[in-house]
Amino acid sequence: LYPLVLVGLAGGLWWRRASPRTDAVRAGLVMWGLWLATHAAAFSLGRVAHSFYVEAIAPAVASLAAAGVVLGWQAWRAGRRTGWLLPLGLVATLAWTVWLQTRYPSFLPWVTPAVLGLGTVGLLALLLTRSPRTPHRAAGASSTDAASAMAATPEAARCGVLGERVTSRASS
Repeated sequence: LYPLVLVGLAGGLWWRRASPRTDAVRAGLVMWGLWLATHAAAFSLGRVAHSFYVEAIAPAVASLAAAGVVLGWQAWRAGRRTGWLLPLGLVATLAWTVWLQTRYPSFLPWVTPAVLGLGTVGLLALLLTRSPRTPHRAAGASSTDAASAMAATPEAARCGVLGERVTSRASS
């Protein structure tokens, strides 16, 4: 979700730039951005890979990605030019996901076509919801499909790894 995180952080700070200093959304963006930057700097200097590193940055990644979706959606539905960051963030996130999946082609090979299919349908549906007159059901369907596409690889990997652990424990 890193490309979407960048949309959330950079776009969110841009969209909220005129807000007062006491704006809770902007404060949240700054807090989660600093959390992510601090952990990324500290963990990139280390030499030991550990699952804790992913767990430590997960709250910041989830929060900033969600902020990118919500704030991007508001700009998108309002017809602002900066709303195009939302579909661009979606495309970049899906491309990143597919690239990462192609690095391990034998691990859950069905995920890449599923992500591409869901992502394409979600992107097309998103493009059709540009008008504020679009029914909320269609808008909700596009966001659900796009979110499913972005979450498919990490969730399938988590389930696949858990499945391998259960299988290896059962066989030993």
